[in-house]
Amino acid sequence: MCLKQSVLGAMIMPENDLETIDFGLISKKAKILAKQIVVNMQLPQQIELPKTINTLGPKLKKIYGRHYENAAKDISPKKLSQIVAKVLKTYWESCHTSGETMRLQFQAMGYETLNAAQQQVSTGEGYADNEGWAYTLYNNAFSQNDGNNKKNVLIIMALYWLSKADSLVDSAEKYDYIAEALDALELSSGNYMWEAGYECKSEDISHEKSLAAKKAHREIYQLKSEAKSYWLSNIDPKLSNDAAATQLMVIVPLTLRTLSSYVSEFKKEIQSASKA
Repeated sequence: MCLKQSVLGAMIMPENDLETIDFGLISKKAKILAKQIVVNMQLPQQIELPKTINTLGPKLKKIYGRHYENAAKDISPKKLSQIVAKVLKTYWESCHTSGETMRLQFQAMGYETLNAAQQQVSTGEGYADNEGWAYTLYNNAFSQNDGNNKKNVLIIMALYWLSKADSLVDSAEKYDYIAEALDALELSSGNYMWEAGYECKSEDISHEKSLAAKKAHREIYQLKSEAKSYWLSNIDPKLSNDAAATQLMVIVPLTLRTLSSYVSEFKKEIQSASKA
């Protein structure tokens, strides 16, 4: 059996020996890293959202104003600062936990070299860049029974990111904040689910759009079926969702985020079947 030397802790890990990964230690170190990252950000003790934004165009200004009135106008600057700090800490903790877990899993599987996608998601920073702020928060930073808080926090962070974008001069950085804010608002409303879009039977959807939606549904179903078949036959079910997804990306032309969610579904199906 091939032996690999771990970069973390200089320990020896046998190929495919996933049981030796200390997830508790990974989580503990991620908490320390996340706390220090937020400290280094030097967030103000009071963060006050503006009532309006001025440089992002009339449509974003309208979106911002509507959500500000509904979710943020009664939040004190001190409370907002606490929310932002907590969210950022949870976010970076999740990124570093996921990145380090994937690095050790690839190592345990005996990978001699990693492709570009695998390398990126094997560090906290790379995982963050690959997944995005809003999606990482949505997928990892809340418990399953925390739906209402999840929605409120996503909206608040969207407003915070839009206000940051409004104050920035660098266009690339500005667009990043806008993109994350819009993702957060989409996630908060549940519109990110392609199934919801397919099942929607609003009368104002044209016949052409309906046909396109059905075609997309068939194509996605086929890709999902291919991903499941390959996962069942070739991938260790002990791997994390993200680690398995990086392997599926070589076979199925979908994003890491989508494939990771599919793997989560596959695991639940197997668990349900075993209990039946």
